[in-house]
Amino acid sequence: MINSEFILFIKFSFIGLFNTIFGFLVIFFLVFLNINPFLSNMLGIFIGMFVSYYMHNKYTFNNSKLLLSYKIIFKYLLSVILSYLINFLSLSFLLSIQLDIYLSQFISLILYSFLIYLLFRFFVWKTIIF
Repeated sequence: MINSEFILFIKFSFIGLFNTIFGFLVIFFLVFLNINPFLSNMLGIFIGMFVSYYMHNKYTFNNSKLLLSYKIIFKYLLSVILSYLINFLSLSFLLSIQLDIYLSQFISLILYSFLIYLLFRFFVWKTIIF
């Protein structure tokens, strides 16, 4: 029998992968339009934030009846802000050492994705029974 924690991780990963690809597409499209890399990054993550909340709340954590729980939304936003801050700092550093803009975005978003998983799983939705 497959462990429920493993199933949760797989669901989180698929939704996270979808959201990450979606975020990359938004960011890279904005960079292609010569939008400032930091603004592109911020807008991509901001748009992805709404997609992520809805999909993780409903599908990963099976929490559709609490879609607008203020406590969950507060923890979610706090997690996104902290993760974005780390993302922003890593992007700043990578660009300051003259790393390619697309590679810098990619590395920063991978770091963001890893951190957001940990915060969602053990802070935002930690009390949800699986």
